[in-house]
Amino acid sequence: MIEAQRYPADYQGIVCGFPAMFQLGIGIIQNTWFGLANRDENKQPILLPAHAETLAKAALQSCDHLDGLVDGLIDNPDLCTIDFGLVMCDSPRSIVNSSACLTNRELDVAKKFYSAPTDSKGNVILSVGALPGSESYWDRQGWLGSTRHPKGSGESATLGNLIDRWNNIAFDVDPAPLATSIAELDLDLDTLYQRVGYMESMFSASNADLTVFKRLGGKLILSQGWPDVNVPAHFLVDYYRRLVHVFGEAETESFVKLFMSNGQNHVQSYGLGASAGQDPYSRIAEWVEDGVSPMWFNGTKYDATNGTFLFSRPAFPFPYYAMYDGVGDPNVQESFYPVKRLTLFGNPISS
Repeated sequence: MIEAQRYPADYQGIVCGFPAMFQLGIGIIQNTWFGLANRDENKQPILLPAHAETLAKAALQSCDHLDGLVDGLIDNPDLCTIDFGLVMCDSPRSIVNSSACLTNRELDVAKKFYSAPTDSKGNVILSVGALPGSESYWDRQGWLGSTRHPKGSGESATLGNLIDRWNNIAFDVDPAPLATSIAELDLDLDTLYQRVGYMESMFSASNADLTVFKRLGGKLILSQGWPDVNVPAHFLVDYYRRLVHVFGEAETESFVKLFMSNGQNHVQSYGLGASAGQDPYSRIAEWVEDGVSPMWFNGTKYDATNGTFLFSRPAFPFPYYAMYDGVGDPNVQESFYPVKRLTLFGNPISS
């Protein structure tokens, strides 16, 4: 992303997947938000892996049908509203037993996970929350406390990684002495985003003015998984929306293609390039050299144990998504057609 934004003459074609466009926004503010939200007064996790599995079931039951097919995947998760009555311990509509349901305190943590970080006055400081469909990845990210970090003095991996970033890249002058525990960090979200702003300006790859790159004939293929919890999808789809605001919809589509896939966590295999002849590098070469722009990718899922084919799904250029036609084989990409979405997180894409 930095190549296209700051050094537009270097390459005519760029393929960029899962870009960490806001290094410190993700590494500092997001880790602070998730890490502190899920610990009690004794630094113990409140929300546990079993609770995340429960929330995953509720998300699927609430929103799996939105793409016309109940298949265990949530497309357009920003349009998903989870029915929390399905997971509450005191709800007559709960779909889980008492050992896996959520108390009010546990549900409060979950709602913070899904929401954007805010300061003490409720002002949103980073438009990032976990998306429905990402729940099965929360634990491996360290949000649920079962993964510990060796430098975190018993803290979760999320807060332990926060210490590393705090010591090494957060500020223009590294803190002295270096922090060895969360207690030594000033995690005041009212001022934190301002204090990391200087270094973020160096790391950030969020400039939507690609005028020079476009004028030089540059082409850009972007890809992202909706449930990615390492680099949240919000950033990239919002970046595309800002490109549309700068260049207009038609001009943006003439040199940038964004492909979003459901069911794909950070750089996992299901998604772009999963089928023979579908790798994005061949497609960018065709686009730059022959003028043939990529109009879809076929992502294929295989069984992790024996490698047998499970299903394939097309990924259409954003803002289009795949809708099941209702009659064909739901396991093959030919049974899906593109539908254009008009909004992104409640806001018009092209306004």
